Amino acid sequence: MLELTLTKMVLSGSFKRENHSGEVYLKEGLLVPNSNGKTLLLLKPRGFCAGVVRAIDIVRIALEAFGPPIYVRKEIVHNRFVVEELQGKGAIFVDNVDEVPNGERVIYSAHGVSPEVREASQARNLRVIEATCPLVTKVHVEAVKFAREGYSLILIGHHDHDEVIGTLGEAPVVTQVVTLKAFYSAEAYHQDYAANHPNNPYIVYNDAPKVAHLHQQFPELYTGK
Repeated sequence: MLELTLTKMVLSGSFKRENHSGEVYLKEGLLVPNSNGKTLLLLKPRGFCAGVVRAIDIVRIALEAFGPPIYVRKEIVHNRFVVEELQGKGAIFVDNVDEVPNGERVIYSAHGVSPEVREASQARNLRVIEATCPLVTKVHVEAVKFAREGYSLILIGHHDHDEVIGTLGEAPVVTQVVTLKAFYSAEAYHQDYAANHPNNPYIVYNDAPKVAHLHQQFPELYTGK
């Protein structure tokens, strides 16, 4: 694996980078070494985290495999374009499993659910398709583990957020939900990062063109910040 250090940006739109064996150039999605070495492919940004990408794929696969309707508890992702696309293919989004007809298929969103929701699904004989993010499941398992070991848990988040509700449901007696009123100092550094670091090569190459495009497409929504 090449450890690359950014040294300067080339005006042609390529980045000039150096590693321990020599210079490499980033252009049109490729990192091409100037000497014998490895070629690295630059992947496009996901737009969503891996857990959400996985959940969206599960809904699409379920629709193709079983056909509509496929019920989904909560929005699979907080993005109306994705939600509307899936609705157009036959997905039906509901807030509670009580809205799903008995015996139908229901998908849990990436945010996960509490044991109470699982029990309600079982009582209605729903055919559950699990799309909970594996990292969320890991947190649930650890909450149960530490609760059984006698720990008290502090869960940082908002009481009404789906992930918090699901995690709290795993160990409600020993868990206290705390909503922070301020960012940690490490997080504060990243607030308004693009505005405060306009010459950062990543901002120049990746973010500035997107902002310019949005400004052109939606001038009435652009604030200039």
